[in-house]
Amino acid sequence: MDEKITVRSMIDQKVFWDFSNFSTFGLSWRGWGLLAGFPIFMIIMGIFNFCTDGFWLGIGFILVGIIYPITYLLYYRKTINAQVKKFNLATAQNFYTCVLDTTGVHVTNATDTAFCAWDKVWRCYHVPGYIYLFAAKTRGFILPIVDIENASEADLLALLTTHLSAAQWVERCKK
Repeated sequence: MDEKITVRSMIDQKVFWDFSNFSTFGLSWRGWGLLAGFPIFMIIMGIFNFCTDGFWLGIGFILVGIIYPITYLLYYRKTINAQVKKFNLATAQNFYTCVLDTTGVHVTNATDTAFCAWDKVWRCYHVPGYIYLFAAKTRGFILPIVDIENASEADLLALLTTHLSAAQWVERCKK
C-alpha cells in the first residue's frame, strides 16, 4: 500500500444525488424526523379533533399532515435538480482531489487547498460505492471508490480504520 492514496472525486448527478440523500436522510434522524414526525402529529391532531366534534379543524390538520411531506419532497427534489444544473453535473466533473496520508486529508480544487488532520475529522462513513468523509458536521467530501487512483478499496479502508477512532468511523456498507 502506498503511503499516499489519491482520490480524484469525479462528481456527476448520480453521485451528487446519492450524497444529498445520505446527508439529508441517512446522516441523522432529523431528515426523516421532520418528514415523518410532524405529519404524524398533525394527523393524530386531526383524528382527535374529529372525535371532539371539530370536523373542519380535523380536516385542516389532516390536510397539513398529508401536504407537508409531499411539499417537502418536491422542494427537496427541485433544490437538488437546481444544484445539478448549476454545477453542470450531467457529465462528471472533477470537483476536488483528496490525498490521504499518515498526517491527514489534503484536499485541492481549482482555486483552494485544505488540510484536515485525522484527529480533526468529524466522521467518516463507508456506504456502498463511496466513502463520505466529513471534516466538520456540515463539510463533507465524497470519495467515490471507483475514483481511487493508486490503491485499492481495501487499502483505503485500512488507512481510514488505522487513523480514525471508533467514534469517527461508521461502517454502513451493505453489499
